[in-house]
Amino acid sequence: MENQYLSLQLLRNIYKVNEGESIVNQLIADKINFLKKQTFKLEERQGIQSPFLENRLEELNQNIVQLRDFINGIDDKNQEMLINCSIKIHLVPAKNAKNGNLINKHGLKSIN
Repeated sequence: MENQYLSLQLLRNIYKVNEGESIVNQLIADKINFLKKQTFKLEERQGIQSPFLENRLEELNQNIVQLRDFINGIDDKNQEMLINCSIKIHLVPAKNAKNGNLINKHGLKSIN
């Protein structure tokens, strides 16, 4: 199989602190909303609970707290934020097949 790896550069810029905080908060919030929808779908449609997704949601909520603490701890208000955010995608074999839908060990449904 060709192209089993892809790297994308999502963010690479310098931002004012309030802009950088807003960008990172929005990315985390979007990911939280996506995971909440995935969790709901798994529970409602397939009766599957995913401790992995629940733990991941908690981690992301902690990320928001960490970002807020980081911003609040800035002493020099004349600083800017350099934000680099890359996305690395690796293709991996599916672990299980269930009713034609691929479900991995974390309870995550593969999107075909």
